[in-house]
Amino acid sequence: MENGKELFGFSRLEVLVCSVVSIAISFGPLLFLC
Repeated sequence: MENGKELFGFSRLEVLVCSVVSIAISFGPLLFLC
């Protein structure tokens, strides 16, 4: 169970990083156009 909890925490962090990268890619061209 402890291992599962650790894995879940890592997965959550991965999702957060993925979201930040996605936002950066979305706003990158917008800032470049401005």
